[in-house]
Amino acid sequence: MNKSQVDIDALIALAAHKEIPLEQLITEIETGVLEAYYQTLEPKRQARASIDRESGEISILVPTFNEIGERIAKIPTNQKVSLALSLQQFARLLS
Repeated sequence: MNKSQVDIDALIALAAHKEIPLEQLITEIETGVLEAYYQTLEPKRQARASIDRESGEISILVPTFNEIGERIAKIPTNQKVSLALSLQQFARLLS
């Protein structure tokens, strides 16, 4: 699986500079990652983006269901998501 990461120390510095809570910044980035994921060729319904708060690892988690429709697990997808953002797009995430 291809792994993507963000620099947590850089996010901490950015949150402090912008005077916003770190959790809010990370949540906004997760939202952007999920939006990018849904633009891929075969996105899975009910996916969720997650950034590990210690390592910075970015994952797209996709639930799996049993034969009667109950969620039984969340597994990382191996689908690559482009995270390229322009400076203006990133600034919009922070506003």
